Amino acid sequence: MQTSFQMIIVGRTIMGVHNGCALMVASMYLAEVSPSNLRGAIGTTPPVFLTIGILVSQILGLQQILGSEERWPYLLGFYVIPAVLQSSCMMFLPESPRCLLIDKDDPEASRRALVKLQGAHINQDVYMQEMKTEHENELKEPKMSLLALVKSRSLRPQLLICVLVWLGQPFSGVAAILFYSTSIFLQAGVPGEYSYYGTIGVGGINVLATVVSMMVVDRAGRKALLLWGVAIMAFSFAVLTVTLGLTEARDSNTTMSTAAPFEDPYQWIAYLSIVFVIIYIIAFAIGLGPIPYIITGEMFRQGARPAAFMIGGSANFVANGVVGLVFPILQARIGALTFLIFMAVCVLLCIFVAVKVPETKNKTFEDIQKLFGVQDVDDARGDASNGISNDGYCGTTYL
Repeated sequence: MQTSFQMIIVGRTIMGVHNGCALMVASMYLAEVSPSNLRGAIGTTPPVFLTIGILVSQILGLQQILGSEERWPYLLGFYVIPAVLQSSCMMFLPESPRCLLIDKDDPEASRRALVKLQGAHINQDVYMQEMKTEHENELKEPKMSLLALVKSRSLRPQLLICVLVWLGQPFSGVAAILFYSTSIFLQAGVPGEYSYYGTIGVGGINVLATVVSMMVVDRAGRKALLLWGVAIMAFSFAVLTVTLGLTEARDSNTTMSTAAPFEDPYQWIAYLSIVFVIIYIIAFAIGLGPIPYIITGEMFRQGARPAAFMIGGSANFVANGVVGLVFPILQARIGALTFLIFMAVCVLLCIFVAVKVPETKNKTFEDIQKLFGVQDVDDARGDASNGISNDGYCGTTYL
């Protein structure tokens, strides 16, 4: 058993590192191959399948299926099936047309990949010209390393937006809701057996709401969905703080906690808590859940895009781990007041999005870069003299 336990730790570590890298690379690939008018919908597919995976794992993890002491090894082994299917399908994926043209300087291969991805009916010249314009700007700069991106003054606004929205995902409390939704239902007064099914229901709603986001993101816009989603999340946490706080007060009252269900004046609290957990999940799934995947791919040119995804993704996964470790400790010490911390994060993030995040729907990569202002020549030379690659744009007028 000791050897098996050690193997589980090693396996989960390898799988976690790979999943993090694969998720960022997939998001970057989809951003590069998508037409501008569909880039939002296509860029939302990773979080859609991510939520589907969470839902499937919740269902298979039920004790009646694979969650028992005897069958849990089969639950871990189940992940081999989608991994093999994904690896097999990836062999048939064409290379990104942007990568072929900008990174490998092969316009003919880029055109063939473009036709394979979007069909021969498209106006190839328009897409090729857009990529050539980006290519000409890329020739002025080498690929950016992680350190160069962090040091670059010209890309600081984009990087700040990228990092804060990625950090906003876990620090807005979604990890606490998803990881501990069963205990939240129990605290709200839901019977133990039904609380597990409630968690699965939350996972199903998460999938449906993310699909809705995919359908409307190119019409409603990234900023609108992000702004309204975070605002509703903050309001949901305010309500949950009150309802779960009243539940704690009820549980501390011996007479009240032993009363019959219809004699308990606080029985409605359990239902209200569940309603606002669901509202929170819907708000997250239409905004802060999928939007970071989209705007990270849109706000950077080819040379800086890989480094941006690595920085944003790394910040996200580290923050997820921090919340997963700290939340149960805070919940044990201060109870429902823990959600006030998440509410404060949502309020601050909402203000930041309203003031600093531009709308990027239906814009080319070059148009998006222009939203941050043209870089001064002196600033460009200053970055170059420090050994920092720049993209010809400056964020000093933006922040």
